[in-house]
Amino acid sequence: MAAQDAAPPLPSSGEHKSFWNFGLMITPVLINVIYIIGMVFITLGGVLSMFTIGSQDVAIGVIAGLISIVMGNVLWRVWCELMIVIFRIFGSLKEIEEHVRPK
Repeated sequence: MAAQDAAPPLPSSGEHKSFWNFGLMITPVLINVIYIIGMVFITLGGVLSMFTIGSQDVAIGVIAGLISIVMGNVLWRVWCELMIVIFRIFGSLKEIEEHVRPK
């Protein structure tokens, strides 16, 4: 895991004001948890579809289940990465703002 992929540190007591003013974003940390939960549900759904779709033709059920597992998890990963990119853009904009604004 690269240093930039590490989760942001928890807010200190001085950052609680920025938390309540939405200056501190907690959603990127939640996205990591939501990704894992979604991945488990997508995989379980694919496995279940292997047995329910292919009740008459097992090969069709297995193929449909494998496709849903692979494509579902890839698309879920892309969606979660897009959400994280949006929050990283926000973080970069906050850093630029701090350097540009006089204190």
